[in-house]
Amino acid sequence: MSAGASGASSPPQARRRVPAVVVLASAAGLFASACGAPDPGSIGGALDCRERPRFAAELGFTAGSALSTGDAELPGLVLVDVANPDRNYQHPSWVQHGHLGPFTLDAHGNVYVAPTPFMSLLESPPEAQNTIYRVDTDSGEMGEFTQFAPAGLLSAENPFGILGLTYDCHSDSLYASSVAGSSRRSELGQIVRIQLSDGAVVDSLPGIDAMGLAVFRGTEDRRLIYGSARRPEVWSVALDERGSFQGAPRRELALPEWSDRASSIAFDADGRMEIVGVPFAFNLAVGTDVAQENAYGYRYDPATESWQADAAP
Repeated sequence: MSAGASGASSPPQARRRVPAVVVLASAAGLFASACGAPDPGSIGGALDCRERPRFAAELGFTAGSALSTGDAELPGLVLVDVANPDRNYQHPSWVQHGHLGPFTLDAHGNVYVAPTPFMSLLESPPEAQNTIYRVDTDSGEMGEFTQFAPAGLLSAENPFGILGLTYDCHSDSLYASSVAGSSRRSELGQIVRIQLSDGAVVDSLPGIDAMGLAVFRGTEDRRLIYGSARRPEVWSVALDERGSFQGAPRRELALPEWSDRASSIAFDADGRMEIVGVPFAFNLAVGTDVAQENAYGYRYDPATESWQADAAP
């Protein structure tokens, strides 16, 4: 580890993880055992170029390990050994910005993560909710990467900002969905494309409150798939070669539960879309148990460019 990663080489502390109280703060990502260059002609998700962080291997965490956020006992980012959940690691910088939520990795193993409020706004004030932090793949140190303005005036009735993050291998772009500036009655959120070279916002899709994000290669084009934060629906918008938004968004599917919002969207190796649905009402959901999540699966039909729900077991 580099000298700048203060404490990064110290032994991981064994502490038991507990369920997250706020579902929106929950995120976990397993490290793949191998990654390869994206095939632009194949159908499927667009994260096949991602590398696991180099600091993880240096600390002795294997390919089956995971990064996680949303832990009630361990706020911030946590590196977990899946084979031994009692073994985990936190760089000192991972806990300096309160509770964290959505995150993604790029082709070099750098991690991008956003804050999320947890029960109160003392650690996560609304004005900080459109901040993205970057964890360096070599040092493991986390620092501010970029911050972008909310689309409207911040309101006490909406403590949230960034609800979704994803990376596109083809264009080397970072996408973030934010509801900062929206209210229960006004949809003023935005989805932005961020240039990784300098953190600049280079494109924006305004007037959309979105949660989970993922990029998918279909038969005709690449599309950014996103879950509505206001309706039980999943939408998409086409992307051009640079990764910028192209054309009008289209609705892809409706979730069967009216109260669910697609907080997480991912694709497996076969191109199957996996969605996690949770309730969301622009307020902090506090409780003693993990809030209810519903899992949904959909398969892509290349002939019709549509999504078909998995058959019931």
